Amino acid sequence: MHWRYTLSIIFSGLISIMGGAQSLLSSHGGAFIGSMGGSKTQHKGALGMFSNPAGLDGDEGLEVYLGAELRYGNPDLKLVSSAARISTSSGSFGVALELYGFEFYREHSVGLGYGRRLSEQILAGSSIRWYQLAIPGYGRNSLLAGQIGLLTDLSSALTLGFTMHLPFRSAQMEDDALPYVFAMGLSFQPLETFSVIADISKESDQIENFRLGLQYQLVEHFAIRLGVGTNPGLLSFGIGYGTGRNLRFDAGTTFHQSLGTSPLFGLSYHKEP
Repeated sequence: MHWRYTLSIIFSGLISIMGGAQSLLSSHGGAFIGSMGGSKTQHKGALGMFSNPAGLDGDEGLEVYLGAELRYGNPDLKLVSSAARISTSSGSFGVALELYGFEFYREHSVGLGYGRRLSEQILAGSSIRWYQLAIPGYGRNSLLAGQIGLLTDLSSALTLGFTMHLPFRSAQMEDDALPYVFAMGLSFQPLETFSVIADISKESDQIENFRLGLQYQLVEHFAIRLGVGTNPGLLSFGIGYGTGRNLRFDAGTTFHQSLGTSPLFGLSYHKEP
């Protein structure tokens, strides 16, 4: 067992160097966001818990999303994500749970979010998330972070999104604090069957990350997705199949030139009020 522990820790360290921040903070939350280049400023519904909390109030009803990722094909780097969103007359509420790692290295996070439509064109939201890292024999550490977001419809086809990830810092944990992350992007849907999402994010102590995602609906209920990211450099591809409005299955993969491919999966259920 010791050799597996050692190799996994070494591999995790290589990922941190070559692939950028590879923890729950960089989670795609499943195949939909991951196959769109990881762009995170525009998604609505339960996916707002993994991207922009303003999107929580983008649709009505109850939605549940389950996602999974096998980073670089390594079974010790599996990530499982889940989120639920429910709309009410006072806005929409969301909850998320994510698990990452293996028996010798675990990351957990639990998040709560709230989104509300401020006007016909503007959505706003916020969330709070608790992160915990646990390594047997070394102990565990817990951190808190908040996020705020906005979505503004500039026209019937163009939407502007903005998010800020704000860690709660203290003098006792300054060295272990999570980074600040700022992101801004646009979504453009010139046709009912075609959409483009592009955003740029800046994480403290990291260079900017530009992300681009394309989705094209080939036939009814079936779509293909392509994406690219620059930090880390990733290419992505995916498909989505929906059985009407209630159930959708997503699958995809990301490709890193040095570290390899990461299969992605997702399943969503939406119940209208």
